[in-house]
Amino acid sequence: MRYLSLIFLGCILIFSSCKKNKETEQTTPAADSAYFFQFNFGGTDYHLKSALPANVLHYPHEIKGTQVHGNSEVPVIVLTISWPGTHLVSDADILSLEENSSGLAGKSQLSFMKEVNGTIWHSTSLSLSITGVEFIEGQTITGELVLVYALRGTCQATMSDGTNNVALTRGLFNLPVSVLAR
Repeated sequence: MRYLSLIFLGCILIFSSCKKNKETEQTTPAADSAYFFQFNFGGTDYHLKSALPANVLHYPHEIKGTQVHGNSEVPVIVLTISWPGTHLVSDADILSLEENSSGLAGKSQLSFMKEVNGTIWHSTSLSLSITGVEFIEGQTITGELVLVYALRGTCQATMSDGTNNVALTRGLFNLPVSVLAR
């Protein structure tokens, strides 16, 4: 089920693109953007930064944050943090991440896609530290209150495309995530 949402995200990106974007043709993000995800992937530095928080759909037992570069669709990186399948994530769970980030090893997943129609890389091992959690805003979406938070932290991972492994190092992020108000 976890990979189903990533495949869905990948399909949306693939079918919504009109032309192939090259990394050198990316749109420059707004200078005042506070939301970013920077890292080194296989020797290439990435600094994904978009003007507005971008959130993806998630299941009730997980939170996801995604980041792209400016107005482009790729590269895209997605951080997923999960709880047991019957747990309904609350704002208290998100707020406690800063205090309990050492226990995230088995509950977190990182996914990365570099180019349109590209391979989706998934973390096979991930070291994740949440150094700050900040409330951004509440939004009413389809009649329900959604709370949006920014997670600040660091990470490093071994990423796999199913055949090859690549190191993701020097990960640093300020990534918006959302949860239904409970």
